[in-house]
Amino acid sequence: MNTFESNSPSQFSRRSFIKVFAFGVATAGSGALLATIQGCSKNNNAPTATPSTGQKVTLTLANESALQSVGGFIRRSFGSNANGGNDVIIMRLAQSGQDAVASDSVICTDQGCSVNNPSSGTTNCPCHGSVFGAQSSNFAKNLSGPAPSPLPTFTTTFDGNIITITF
Repeated sequence: MNTFESNSPSQFSRRSFIKVFAFGVATAGSGALLATIQGCSKNNNAPTATPSTGQKVTLTLANESALQSVGGFIRRSFGSNANGGNDVIIMRLAQSGQDAVASDSVICTDQGCSVNNPSSGTTNCPCHGSVFGAQSSNFAKNLSGPAPSPLPTFTTTFDGNIITITF
């Protein structure tokens, strides 16, 4: 006899009802469990690095007072072809040299939240607590937290007067 059959076409046997009910509860429970597990797992939709566009922007140091001293930074957007239109942090890491200025994306590699401005040598993500370096020795590197990789950086050159960023 089929599980859903009974002696009367309009009646469900008690045994059939319990089997169907138990199956429904198990199905709903496993769906809820799967959703919970996926919600707690690493975000598979984490942002990936913005593709290189080759766009170059230049800044003149004399026009950027915040970048005239070591530790200074600016946060700026340079249009849709530069970091997908998202802000970029440009930071003065040393007084002189090719690597005296560096730039990175503000988009956290965990879930795509915008990181805070640099403070006390780090940049923090307010969404999940990832901490990234903001010093010459660890610029953009993931120091702690769930972010799977460093913040994306951009080729940045500095000749003592002109800062060039290539996206």
